[in-house]
Parts: sequence; structure tokens; C-alpha cells
Amino acid sequence: MTQRVGDLADFALSIVASRTTPQKAGSVFIDKLLQSAMGRSEDGHRAVTQQMLEMGISPEAIVDHYIPAAARRMGDEWSDDISSFAEVTIGTARLQALVRELSAVWTADGAMGAAGTKGSVIVAVPMDAQHTLGASVVSTRLRREGLSVRLALGVSPDSLQAILATGNYSAVFISSSLGDGLDAITALVRAIKNHSDGPTIPVVLGGSVAGEPEDLHSRTGAGLVTSDLDEALVFCGLEAG
Repeated sequence: MTQRVGDLADFALSIVASRTTPQKAGSVFIDKLLQSAMGRSEDGHRAVTQQMLEMGISPEAIVDHYIPAAARRMGDEWSDDISSFAEVTIGTARLQALVRELSAVWTADGAMGAAGTKGSVIVAVPMDAQHTLGASVVSTRLRREGLSVRLALGVSPDSLQAILATGNYSAVFISSSLGDGLDAITALVRAIKNHSDGPTIPVVLGGSVAGEPEDLHSRTGAGLVTSDLDEALVFCGLEAG
């Protein structure tokens, strides 16, 4: 559990790092988000983000930088026995709610192939994984790139194939850590490749697992293992711009 909680924001922190904004996450507001998300007030975290918005910090910066940084510190506090499991669970749920609320206007999730969208992708998290916040943050980033995103949390190979059957997807991004197990990751990749007899859907593997020294490309069968969103989009033929 410690490893999984520590990984909860790694995918978000790493995959958006190549597209940073001039506004950097200041430690004061990261501390405020951290404390308010785990505090007794049910709306304290919203009050902090409102203060940030009034100071001119953009919703994009809050979602891409401040929230993942606060989540990483939660993981560190859990690992160091500073914060309890209950506090971290409540805190991550509140941060995930903030991601949904702040990103409500960044939607390209109408009908797949609708005018103005570059394509449709799936962001998948393996079954039983605990790091869903990172995948949510990445989904908002992809939507701002003009993509329609299907967020698939806790999917099995069978359920992922069922999702693939609902439409023509341009790529699948798998958010994972080594805590999920390479067998589980490999099974998802195999399910994607076995989906149809047509062209293989590009599969990108990211998250804290991308920083591991193992040859994950060969071990899992993923087309690309990276923490760079630009590189992932180019690989999938979905270049930003």
C-alpha cells in the first residue's frame, strides 16, 4: 500500500512536465492545498483554489502542477507515518474532485469524431490500482489538446476490450506503477492488440513505472514507454499544435 500511495500522482507529475507553464507551483499554496484537503472542513480545499484563482493562477496551472504536487506530498506523509490512511484517502478524493471541477470546461468528450476534436483516446488504470488521481489529471491535459478522452479506471483486460468495442479509438494511454504488477500491465496491452484484425492501436505506458530501469517495452509489449506527453502524442500521430 505504501508504494501505491506514494505513486498516486507520479503519472500526472511526469507526463505534464514537458509542457510546463510559466507559473510554477509555489510551496505556500501546495501546503495550503495539502492541509485543506486532509482537514476537517469539507470546503476548505475549494476556498484555497478560489484564492489561487483570484490571485491570477490559472486553472491549468492548478490542475497540472499544484494538485499533483500536493498529492505527492500526501504520499510522502503516508510513507513517513505523518498522515493516516484515512486522511490521505479523504485528501486524494477531494483533490480528485477539484480536478473535475476545475476542468469542467475542458471537454472534447462529445460524440467521437465530432468537429473540432483530433480523435478519441482511452486513459486506462489497471484493476485494483490506487493511483487514479494522476490519470484524471492527464485526461484533462489531453482534453486541452483537443482530444476526446475515455477515462477507464480499474479496468480488466475484458472490460478494456468492451470499451474498445464502443468506438474507434486513436490510442490507449496506460497509467501504471510497478506496484500494479507487470503481468497486469502486459495483460492490458495484449487485450488492446487482440481487439481487432485491423491496424494496431498505439499503446503508451506511462506513470512512475516509466522511470524504472527494466526494458518495459519488451516486457509488456507497449509501443512506447515514456513520461513525455509530446513524445506520446507524436508516437500516436496526435501531435499537439
